[in-house]
Amino acid sequence: MKTACYYISVLLLCISLSSYAQQSAKLSFSGTSKALKSLKTDHGAINEYQVVSISPKVLSQITSSTNRDFYLDIKLPYINRTTQLIETNLTLNQESDSVNKSLVKTKVLASDDLSSIRLTLADHFIYGFFTENGKRYYIEPLRYQQTGAPADDYIIYPEDAVKDKGHTCAGNAVKSTPEPPSSSATDKKANLCKIVKLAIASTKDMVDRYGSVAEVKNRNIGVMNMVAADYTGFLDMIEYEITKHYVSTSTSADPINSTSDFVTAMSQFKSWAANGPWNSNFKMAQLWTARTMAWGSNTYTIGYADTPGWFQVLEDASFATASLLRTVTSHEIGHNWWAYHDNSNTNIMAGFIKTTSTWNAAAINSINARMNFTNPGLPSCDPSNPKPVARFNASNIKSCGSSIIYLNDESLYGGSRSWSVNRGSLSSTTGATSRLTLPASGNVTVTLIKSNSGGTHSVSKVIQVISNAHGYCKPSSNYGTGGFSFLELSPTSNGSTVFSQRSQLASEIGSYTDYSCHETIRLSRSTAYDVTYTASSKSQSGQRLWVYIDYNDDGIFNTSNELVTSSTYYWLSGPISHGTQAGSSIESGLRFTTPNYVVDNRTIRLRVKSDNVNSNNPCYASSKGQIKDYFVHFGDNLCNSTVVNVSSVTANNKSYGGDTENLNSTAIINKTNISFAAEKSINLSYPFEVKINKTFTATTAKCPD
Repeated sequence: MKTACYYISVLLLCISLSSYAQQSAKLSFSGTSKALKSLKTDHGAINEYQVVSISPKVLSQITSSTNRDFYLDIKLPYINRTTQLIETNLTLNQESDSVNKSLVKTKVLASDDLSSIRLTLADHFIYGFFTENGKRYYIEPLRYQQTGAPADDYIIYPEDAVKDKGHTCAGNAVKSTPEPPSSSATDKKANLCKIVKLAIASTKDMVDRYGSVAEVKNRNIGVMNMVAADYTGFLDMIEYEITKHYVSTSTSADPINSTSDFVTAMSQFKSWAANGPWNSNFKMAQLWTARTMAWGSNTYTIGYADTPGWFQVLEDASFATASLLRTVTSHEIGHNWWAYHDNSNTNIMAGFIKTTSTWNAAAINSINARMNFTNPGLPSCDPSNPKPVARFNASNIKSCGSSIIYLNDESLYGGSRSWSVNRGSLSSTTGATSRLTLPASGNVTVTLIKSNSGGTHSVSKVIQVISNAHGYCKPSSNYGTGGFSFLELSPTSNGSTVFSQRSQLASEIGSYTDYSCHETIRLSRSTAYDVTYTASSKSQSGQRLWVYIDYNDDGIFNTSNELVTSSTYYWLSGPISHGTQAGSSIESGLRFTTPNYVVDNRTIRLRVKSDNVNSNNPCYASSKGQIKDYFVHFGDNLCNSTVVNVSSVTANNKSYGGDTENLNSTAIINKTNISFAAEKSINLSYPFEVKINKTFTATTAKCPD
């Protein structure tokens, strides 16, 4: 039985990113969005996006590394987390030859749970998705969506931002085939992993579209890396290992002739795969082509598969998003596993191919049963099951009372999960992510326990709860779709940055967020500053920005003298700052000068508001707006610091008196008796300027009230 599927057209987006990798495999991904008032792509539509530019040096440091795991500090639009990624076995037996030496530098990475993050990296190439707070975000080269885009520009967008047009899959005949018997959890051992040896072929027109054999192979690997995440949740986890990978470099060498008919192409592909370079040395096989294929007279069909069976023929629909290609490939492989269409249209096996990562219950049952009765049986993955290493990331370790902290499980080696807290409340005690609502006061201890057949391990962190002096006004409703994802303040005189933050939009964290207890911006009196921001493009809603500082610290933002600056235009993207130009529009706002009467060494409130309506009311945000609060501090930059990079204070010869602490390290700069001010304590933070081993004395003092 065969199944064919239709293409759902979509639109796409834009972003800029930079990263640094050390030999220790500790990597930092961060970037700034490009300024856009509008974005034109070649096909389709996505109603929310960012565009990032990533240096090729960043990727080369990852792909040339011999490490198989990487510790990443990710700070991108929509994504802000520290996590561990491991190299998967997807291309373990990947063939390399003189035509494709670059594949040696391809890294196929996944999170430890094998499903929340999937990235394929190569030169000028990033393809995959992240999961943040339970929501999936895709990244792919912008050139795949916008002809002529720079090689190092990438597009990032939420899965639910893809606009689908509702084309259907023409495979109704599969419903006449009886489903395999139901399979229960007792049929197979839990946590067993099976490997499917996969062969992939591409026609010459794929090289014409993507420019090289290496690019086609990396793109194919990237799609399968994402697809593999859809097959981790069955009774037996299914892993895919690419054992054969063929890309044609001439039409005469294509696995099929010039046909555009799916039925004919499938027959020719099977015959070619059984002979020639493959000689049936695989379990599952797929063919990719960039030509416009048809199911009968219907040219919207983009997928065709045996139901059940081991073959698929897939059309690389022009400018289809990574999210759609993942969905349709998982759908066709689902047919191979004897899964049927579902008329609810809300899951991978829906008759209408729409971007989703959800399976329906009938498909799960069919795939489990097919796995149980597969003959001959599939080889097992590595049977070892080491003891888990529990670890997690908290979005903040210091925050205001009654606010929300996001917890992400980043443990190694899987296992069951149990969250607990001594105070406050959790949205989930077993989920991979959980939201911790802090109490009004009193610190919170968070504990994560991980268990598997290899053993149990736990880890705890303390979240410091801080109280605010004033009860500032808030929007009446804390929900919406707009906002700003990036904020930066820098002195106009030297271009340095005093504050930079990526944060989420109202659709993810609400219309109001109080960062004041864990984000302090240090400013100076009588100094001019530039404000830079990146606006949301959700529903094409432009965002204007307003900035307030409560200079007299009375709990009220006075619009007559405490509205310090605002933007002139409603921008769709960013980064936007004073002087940004798009067409005839030149931004003349986003610059302010602090007064000289502000009291030094006092912490006061700064509020930033964005909205698609013209209202300077600091307490109001529409359904498309967002408000975020911060602390600002005026005075000595060394005052009120709790973490000091030692190498940055070697020239400071001042002594402030007070309590003395001896800080010892085996990696210390070659200076002694360095004195500087700090409010509470001094903590060493890497990297040090390592010269010789020394013990030094740091003299600390509390800042004046």
